[in-house]
Amino acid sequence: MTLSQKLGPRARRLATTSIEDHVVESVVEVARSANRKAVEKEIAEAGGRIRSHARSSPFMRVDVTVHHLNDVALVDDVIYIEAEELRQYA
Repeated sequence: MTLSQKLGPRARRLATTSIEDHVVESVVEVARSANRKAVEKEIAEAGGRIRSHARSSPFMRVDVTVHHLNDVALVDDVIYIEAEELRQYA
């Protein structure tokens, strides 16, 4: 599998070495010009669950399984995704 260049180092490592159904709390940077509602919908369709975000900030906290990290990175207006905390459950 070819991984997106939008994945940060830890997200990239987890995507290749961790159990696919483990959940990762991630920080996702979204283009400031993006339609936030549309991006939130696309992230959800890619397997992510929005935990929090501020309308004035380009960053969101998203829970996503390791299996779907790359799918979230491939959303058009996502600029960058980095994994923060790996949880051992789905």
